[in-house]
Amino acid sequence: MFKEVRERFEIDKKSFEIDNEMFEEVKERFKIDKDSFEIDKEMFEEVKERFEIDKESFEIDKEMLEEVKEKFKIDNESFEVDKEMFEEVKERFEIDKESF
Repeated sequence: MFKEVRERFEIDKKSFEIDNEMFEEVKERFKIDKDSFEIDKEMFEEVKERFEIDKESFEIDKEMLEEVKEKFKIDNESFEVDKEMFEEVKERFEIDKESF
């Protein structure tokens, strides 16, 4: 009986050793994955930060575009007024030319 118990103990001991090795392996892999997760998290934060910067830059560019568009509209209206004045002056010049 003692021999039987001893044999079982040896088997259980070996099984424990294998389980312990597997546990260490899993623990090591988890550590690697955890480190990888930390790196991925940092990269995500970096990308998120860059996106925010690009988004802000886009907002500024959009505002500038609206400003330029508005100025162009003003210049365009001014051009229309200048064109009308030119036509008037041209007409007057024609009239004056004829009378001269």
